[in-house]
Amino acid sequence: MPDASLYEPLCHLLDISINDLFAGQKIADDDYRKCADENLLALLKHHLYDLSDKTISFKEFDDALNRISETTILLNSFKTKDDAIDYLVKETHLSLEECTNAYDIYIDLFKINN
Repeated sequence: MPDASLYEPLCHLLDISINDLFAGQKIADDDYRKCADENLLALLKHHLYDLSDKTISFKEFDDALNRISETTILLNSFKTKDDAIDYLVKETHLSLEECTNAYDIYIDLFKINN
């Protein structure tokens, strides 16, 4: 993949969208919405990786992002914060304080500022 800063000029030069670039083919208008979310996520992941110090491979980086996302979805599925923290304590065998801190970090990652 080219550096993320080259995506826009490359797409302009080739007269394609960023979605077309990541799909590896022209996307029909009907399929555009279906692919948009997946391609946007791929673009963001590559951009974030390009900003990193690259001490790990992209696959390791991508796997870590996926685990963070899955954990956050899991934690948000509990009715209360206390239920989620109790689950973390039971599953990880870490202290209540460590699990509370971890919960707060995960939840704060996905808060959207208005």
